[in-house]
Amino acid sequence: MEGAPLTADWAQEKVNTTMIRKHVLFWLLVVGVGMSATSVQADEYPDDDVRKTRTSELDQIRQEIKQLKRRSNSLEAQRETMIRREVNSYLTGVSAHGGASGANGFKGVTVQARFTSVAQATLGADPFNRHQVTGDVDLDFNFEVTDNLDLFLKMTANTASSSSSSSVVGVGPTGVGGGGFPAEFGAISGTFPGTLSGAADGIGVNGAVSTSPGSVRMHEAGVRWTTAINEHTLTILMGKLDPRDRIAQNRFAGDENTQFLNNLFDDPPAITWPTNASGRTVFGLHAWSNFGNREQYRLDIGWYNQPGQFFNKGILLWQFAWSGTLRGREITVRVYGQIDTAPNDISASGGVSADWWATDKIGVFARITVHDNLSPADGGVNHIESDWQAGAVFVGLIPDRPDDELGIAIGFIKGPVGAFTGASSPENHELVIELYYRFLVEEGKLQITPMVQFISDPGGGNFTEPDSLVLLGLRMHVPF
Repeated sequence: MEGAPLTADWAQEKVNTTMIRKHVLFWLLVVGVGMSATSVQADEYPDDDVRKTRTSELDQIRQEIKQLKRRSNSLEAQRETMIRREVNSYLTGVSAHGGASGANGFKGVTVQARFTSVAQATLGADPFNRHQVTGDVDLDFNFEVTDNLDLFLKMTANTASSSSSSSVVGVGPTGVGGGGFPAEFGAISGTFPGTLSGAADGIGVNGAVSTSPGSVRMHEAGVRWTTAINEHTLTILMGKLDPRDRIAQNRFAGDENTQFLNNLFDDPPAITWPTNASGRTVFGLHAWSNFGNREQYRLDIGWYNQPGQFFNKGILLWQFAWSGTLRGREITVRVYGQIDTAPNDISASGGVSADWWATDKIGVFARITVHDNLSPADGGVNHIESDWQAGAVFVGLIPDRPDDELGIAIGFIKGPVGAFTGASSPENHELVIELYYRFLVEEGKLQITPMVQFISDPGGGNFTEPDSLVLLGLRMHVPF
C-alpha cells in the first residue's frame, strides 16, 4: 500500500513529460516549415522582382482604368449631344434636314425668345415730369452646321420708341448713354433733361440704340467657329456683333432685362463703344480662349469697325479674366481695355471689374473704368473721363421666396469741365443710385421688378432745374 502514491506520481510525471515533448515537436515542426517556405519564396520570388512585377501590373491597371474613364466620358458626351440634337430637331421641325454633314442641311436649330417691358415715371420733377412705357421682343436663333461651325442671328422688335426728347452736347440718343424720356409719352410743357447714364433707355440688349415703335432690326448676325488648340479650344466670331455682351461684363450688373436697368451698371460709358455717337456700326471679329489647369483664365480680343474699313480706323477691345475662389466662394476678376484708332479720336480706356459671392445669398461687385480722351474742341467723341460702380445683390431674403433678388448699386460718371455744359458751369459729373426687387413667379417664367433710381446732376449739370431726378419703374420680363 505504501507504493501506490509513488506509482501515481510517477504516472503523472510521465504524462507531463510526454505533453512537453509533443509541444516541443509541434513548434519545431512549425518553425521548420516556416523557414522552408521563406527559403523557397526567396529563391523563387526575389523581392526586387516581385516589386517590379507588381508595380508594372499596377501601372497597367491604372492605364486601363484611365482609358475606360475616357471612353465612358466620351460615350456620355456623345449620348448627351445626340439627345440634345434630337430634341432640337423635334422642337424646331428640322429632323428631315439632319445628317452627318452640313451639306444636306442644318444639324440642329435652337430658338430662344424673351419679352421685356418697362414703365417709368419721374417723381417731383416739375415741370419736367414724364412717363413712358417701352418694351421689346428678342429672338435668338442658332443654326448648327457642323460640330464646330454655327450660324447665329438675333432679332429685336420694339414695341415703343427709346429715343430721347432732348440731348446733351455730344451725348445724344445714340451717344454715350443718351436717352431721356420721349416727349410723345405724357409730355407736359418743357423738355426732359437727358442723362449721361442713359437712365431711361435700358430695354433689353439694345441699350441706347434708337429705334422706331414697332420696328424690327437685326441686332446680331454672324458665324461662330470653334477649333482645338492642344487641350483647349479657340472660338472665333465674325459678323455684326455687340461687344457690350463680351467686354467689361459683371455677374451681378450686366443684363438690363433682369438686373439693374440704368445703363451705367451695364455698359461702362468711359469705353468708346462702337455704337456711340461716332456712328460706327458693330461689324467685327472677336476671338476668345479659355486656358489653365482648370480653364480658369480667359482671353478675349475683338476688332470692330464699319464695313469696308475693317482694318482701318477701327476699335480694338480686349479682356483678360480669371475665375477662382476667395474664402471658398466663387470670384471673377476681369481686366479690360479699348483703343480707338480713328484719326479724330485716337484714345484709349481701361478698367477692372470684379464680382464675388460673399455668402451663399449675398453677392458683391465693383467696376472702374478710366478714359484717356480728347476734348470736344479737338474732335473727341467720348467725353467721359471715368466711371465707377459698386453694389450688392441679396437672394432669398424672404424665407418663403428663396429665389427673389434685391439689388442696390451706386455709380458715378465724370467728364472734363465744360464737356457737357460749357466752361462757366462747374458741374461735370453725374451720380446714380438704383434699387430693385425682382419677384420670380412660376419658377421664373414671369419676373416682375419694381425699381427706383436717383440721379444727381443729370446730364452732367446741363440743367439747373431739376438738379436731381427720381425715377420710379416697373419691369416685366418673360423668358420663353
